[in-house]
Amino acid sequence: MHVLFYINSLVAGGAERVLSKLASHCAEAGLTVTVVTQKTVDTDHYTLHPNITRYSTESGNTARHLLHGVINNLRRITRLRALIRSEQPDCVVAFMNTANTVATLAASGTGVPVIISERNYPPTKQMSWLRERVQRLAHKWARTLVVQTERTRAWYEKHERLHHIEVIPNGISLPLPRVLPHVMPEEHVPHDKRVLLCVGRLDAQKQPAVAVEVFQQAQLEEDWLLVWIGRGDSTLLPGYNEGKLAGRVVWLPAVGNIQDWYERADVYMSTSAHEGFPNSLLEAMACGCPSLAFDCPTGPAEIIQDGHNGILVPADHVADMVQALRKVTSDPELRDQLAANAPAVMDDFSDEQVHDQWRKLFNTCANRSQSPYSTRD
Repeated sequence: MHVLFYINSLVAGGAERVLSKLASHCAEAGLTVTVVTQKTVDTDHYTLHPNITRYSTESGNTARHLLHGVINNLRRITRLRALIRSEQPDCVVAFMNTANTVATLAASGTGVPVIISERNYPPTKQMSWLRERVQRLAHKWARTLVVQTERTRAWYEKHERLHHIEVIPNGISLPLPRVLPHVMPEEHVPHDKRVLLCVGRLDAQKQPAVAVEVFQQAQLEEDWLLVWIGRGDSTLLPGYNEGKLAGRVVWLPAVGNIQDWYERADVYMSTSAHEGFPNSLLEAMACGCPSLAFDCPTGPAEIIQDGHNGILVPADHVADMVQALRKVTSDPELRDQLAANAPAVMDDFSDEQVHDQWRKLFNTCANRSQSPYSTRD
């Protein structure tokens, strides 16, 4: 079995981490694995298994205008198609919007089945009419569409009338990978301080300003710090080095030893407006960190059993999150209970179970007879 994985890049990010782990697992299991990205190899954040063949189509440039975008995508399709013809994989697996569309078009007519994976809840995606139509075609032409939650599956069945859908969540195993840079908690957080931790990109989806607002309104004792880990624009994190919260909001753009931070944290908080299936929440809970999350679409409700292994708060209800944070930070017994119950998420979302689902899907797709209009070189 030869599987070719395709994604924009292997920079630090949830989808990139999932693909890297899955590809390496397949290589360890004896499959032939090729990983292809649009961006160059020197941008990789994640380390792949040494048996994996690694290519870049060197076509990851950001489009300056519509025509430039069309030319970029034609270049991506042409270069990936050439690799598919030369590598002759049994299936192609693509992650995320642009890669999904490019892979589906590049493999058309080759007889190689394409599995595409959408990593967010569809109504939250903002795109042009043209791009949406092209994406819908890719969804229909792919052999299988992989989503992460039943709610997402239901949306595609209703709005795009798709039925070739598989639900495969993200998985977790410990210890978490350690990559550079290693940023130790004691270098940034005094031993007598308590940590409210948030992990994610500094962007609109993760709502870092909301996290700061919750932290400020909760009026926690002075020994509490808000630590945000994730790349992005620090201006999206109000209070970082300014105003009343100066010195109480810590921003670390890149941390390769994230498990050390989950274990150092006293509470983990997710303020995302939407998700696919939040890796950081799953990781924090697996590490025994008491966790709170907005019940956004989708993912947190599949992971958290409210009041048992974490706290779910109605989506975007800032006042309710403030109350939940006050409750957890002021009640050591509740924190101990949540911390004791949280690691059981590994029973439901282990990497072993998730990777087994993927491998069964690969076998199913590769063993189906080819479509009569497909021709394989």
